[in-house]
Amino acid sequence: NVTGSGRFLYPRDCVLQVSNAAIGGLFVDALPFSLSRPDSSTSGESDSDWQQFKGFRPHKSKSWRILVKDYHPPERRIEEPISTKTFVALEVQLMEPDIVPDSLQRLHILYNGVLTLSDLQEKRDKIEGMIIGCETDERFAADKIDETITAMRKEQESLEAHYIEAARVLQLTSQVRLNDATNKRRDFHSQLLAIDQTAASAERQSWWQDLFAYCHFHPNSRIQSSLAEHVEQSLFELYNDPSQPFNRRAFPLIHTLDGLNITLSMRVNNNSFFPNVTQNEVYACIANINKLPDHPSASEIFANSHCHKCRSDWDQKGPQCQCCKLEEELVEHQTAVKDTDINCILKSLFDWMRLNLNKYQRTSDGSISLKTLLKEAEMYFQLKEQVEKELDCAKAKWRTHLDLLSDIDELNQCKQTMRLAYEGENLYGMTAHEQAFIVQPR
Repeated sequence: NVTGSGRFLYPRDCVLQVSNAAIGGLFVDALPFSLSRPDSSTSGESDSDWQQFKGFRPHKSKSWRILVKDYHPPERRIEEPISTKTFVALEVQLMEPDIVPDSLQRLHILYNGVLTLSDLQEKRDKIEGMIIGCETDERFAADKIDETITAMRKEQESLEAHYIEAARVLQLTSQVRLNDATNKRRDFHSQLLAIDQTAASAERQSWWQDLFAYCHFHPNSRIQSSLAEHVEQSLFELYNDPSQPFNRRAFPLIHTLDGLNITLSMRVNNNSFFPNVTQNEVYACIANINKLPDHPSASEIFANSHCHKCRSDWDQKGPQCQCCKLEEELVEHQTAVKDTDINCILKSLFDWMRLNLNKYQRTSDGSISLKTLLKEAEMYFQLKEQVEKELDCAKAKWRTHLDLLSDIDELNQCKQTMRLAYEGENLYGMTAHEQAFIVQPR
């Protein structure tokens, strides 16, 4: 509509979104819906103007929003000025039922109800004479049973779709965050290579090893002891922090620069990240998590549903699934990147270079520049910080994938049929999970 002071646009295609804490508070789709254009003559005058939407899986969240993707075509007038102001407004009410139905229980009833009615229909077609007593009841007519089966199956498919789609949207959102973090990390790789073209080589010496060489070749012999004392002081402060009374020192005392070089090299070589920050096992693990599909295969679902680790609450005894193996690798790499001793020493070396940049510029032959090492170290720490963020995003992606597998497993479990216990059947050898699907007499 166009008024004397502006133009009103009516939203058409919209998406209700909810903030999810599992992926850092980002908004994910909860329900797409389309609004019809209201009658301008009666708009806002009665309750009949409200348009209701339901049928989505509710989420517990304090933050919701509506994303307007498209509008109804506006009514244009010939005399409408180009600079006409546009106004858009929505009045929204989010209603929560007093009793929230359990979709899994309803799905269980629908699934087994369809099986029962289908079996009844099949037997009716084969032996009509066996259900003569039901002929007078219209509910048992063939067409009525077919209509009931169709309606129940349609509702069952709708419940399954909504239940899985909520978990799938979370995984897709976490996938986007992980891709963004990976791209940023690759940008830091490129910047590091721009400083030192040999940084990607497996034989490349790290910047701190170049710093040790710098100290050995420098004409001032005091520089070696200065660096060793600075690192030892940092380690002393780390392990004697009053706020960390149980933090015991695992790194040996440092007396000489050679001792620091040997000890640090041994510690770094046992780490999965620090020997080469451009090519290592950490990135391979992240790549494997990045490949986790939002539509898991039947074999992955089967292995996960029988895993003795993540399905231990259901007394499963199967081999460890790939999802759990990836988590172990991820936790190991997160611990490696955050190694307390290595990070403390490297940060101490970096601080020493900044403090002594003007005091010691180059070696006697000019082959190593402290300013160049400082620039490389600065980019190195920016890369490492981004790797930590990337690992956090990978953990979020892994978590949403496990939640997706858990939802699929719940759906498969609720669709399992129950049976009566056989006469004289021994149930003591079964697990509690197996006994849950057997109706036992009191």
